[in-house]
Amino acid sequence: INIKYFLMKKILSIVTIVLAASFVTVSAQNNDFTGHWFMQLQGGAAHTIGETNFVDLLSPAAAASVGYQFSPALGARLNVNGWQAKSGFSDLEQYYKWNYFTPDLDLMLNLTNMFSKGTNHALNLILLGGVGLNYAWDNDELKALNLPAEATPLAWDDNRLSHNLRAGLRLETNQAKPIGVSLEVNANSLSDRFNSKTNDADDWQFTAMLGLNVRFG
Repeated sequence: INIKYFLMKKILSIVTIVLAASFVTVSAQNNDFTGHWFMQLQGGAAHTIGETNFVDLLSPAAAASVGYQFSPALGARLNVNGWQAKSGFSDLEQYYKWNYFTPDLDLMLNLTNMFSKGTNHALNLILLGGVGLNYAWDNDELKALNLPAEATPLAWDDNRLSHNLRAGLRLETNQAKPIGVSLEVNANSLSDRFNSKTNDADDWQFTAMLGLNVRFG
């Protein structure tokens, strides 16, 4: 199975459903909603799946976003997240870190506003999905392990540019207020060489971050 093709089809299907649902929601709700811009800062942890223990591969993550809320149900954002990623060899008990950042264009579907009356809710559950690019660099720690070449045949040197496909869930406080907080978890599908290893499938990185949100207008 072509994993990338499968995921792309799934994301396109989600986008179609999101757009259709948002139009239905807009027509069903009152007309007092005003579109507005928002900004956000987030911080938390990331985990790149590997053959070692979960805790051993935790690394810090941060993100910044700017976006627009088109309707009570539909928003979009440009999100840039990154910091460090981590992998290792459990049998050797050796680990290595590298840096990365990932700009993504995300669509955000407010499920609470879709299925509830009004837009003034203490908490909002938001489904998000998007596409972007991943840029990774500084792979020096892996090189410093002095492993035989056959152990890391696909280790990259200067930098690594790849695709990113994202899906996630977000819990956000009242969107009718100018300032709020959020908790977001998402899954990112990256190049198979992101962690300098290969298993003939995309690498997966999961993030969990708390955020501070500022809304304008």
